[in-house]
Amino acid sequence: MLKQHGEKTASGKWSSPSAERNKGPILDVLARVLPRRGLVLEIASGTGQHVVHFAKALPGLTWQPSDPDAELRESIALRAREEQVANAQFDRDLRSRDPEWGLRDLEAVGDVAGRTGFVLAETVEMPANNFSLVFKRK
Repeated sequence: MLKQHGEKTASGKWSSPSAERNKGPILDVLARVLPRRGLVLEIASGTGQHVVHFAKALPGLTWQPSDPDAELRESIALRAREEQVANAQFDRDLRSRDPEWGLRDLEAVGDVAGRTGFVLAETVEMPANNFSLVFKRK
């Protein structure tokens, strides 16, 4: 059914305008109801647009997409690989400016802060696939 309303791009990824429109409102619900950490099985992942968007926005969760259609599973895999390459390039760019910079594991940052007398008070999602972490003294 999805293929009737979507389009396959030259790169092999399927794209659906309705998936693009709905990803923000669905994310709002998921951010409210899901735990901060855990495993989420997405059933009928379709194009992969949703799972990639959700994984970027909710990094404490491990996402497991699924779909009965082999062509759509390939679309999901292509999107996931594309996102991994983008993250790796971003990390390399940051580290080339300063070796101390780069992508960090939020838990590792929290552990270091905890050992120095701070506790994570708030994690604020920022619009460019990053976070502002607010620490306070214990």
